[in-house]
Amino acid sequence: MARSLRSIRDSHPVLVATSSNSSDTTRTRLLRRLEFLADLAIDLKLLAEKLKRNADSDIKRAGLQVDGFGDRTLAELIEMCAEDQPYSAMAQSWMREFKERLEAVV
Repeated sequence: MARSLRSIRDSHPVLVATSSNSSDTTRTRLLRRLEFLADLAIDLKLLAEKLKRNADSDIKRAGLQVDGFGDRTLAELIEMCAEDQPYSAMAQSWMREFKERLEAVV
């Protein structure tokens, strides 16, 4: 699983602003935030899995906490797709593509 999640993180598209229009800048900022949070969630989940495999009970407990941070980060991504959020349609489209990327390697 760790290798698969790393592949997702490493294969995400580079987001480039192509316009100085305020709404374009806001959309680009949102896309960058989505990508950042996705990368963070993947990194946290990978670290959590590594820590939870450790024999030391304190390190395992830390792994559970890190796993919770990953879950909260994923929850933030989901919240950004809620209908009442700005540019939610774009965020939902991004989330569908992200899920497809995840499913392709998991």
